[in-house]
Amino acid sequence: MTEEKFYKNGDVSLESVAECLKTNRTYVSRAINIFSGKTFYGYIHKYRIEEATRQIVADPGHVLFKQLAYDLGYSSVSVFSRIFQREIGCTPSVYRKEVLASSSQIDPA
Repeated sequence: MTEEKFYKNGDVSLESVAECLKTNRTYVSRAINIFSGKTFYGYIHKYRIEEATRQIVADPGHVLFKQLAYDLGYSSVSVFSRIFQREIGCTPSVYRKEVLASSSQIDPA
């Protein structure tokens, strides 16, 4: 997942990942379930939202949520926002405000 970044593909499926790994979907599903405690799509969302938070922290003033949602494989900003809130506990815009506020409080001296 970290090397191939399957999670960025909007059409990612259990079948497509299993095919890339040259195994079957049952094995992939079971492995994800056992090692992460998540469903396949829960696992995909985890990686997508981690990437979203990295990008927001890296450049909070310039991240466009519509573009970020698309780049991470979401079909719309509303889906991205809903899943972001479920995973992080706040909306992407609130998260960005918190990042900007905390970075402005850092003393450069």
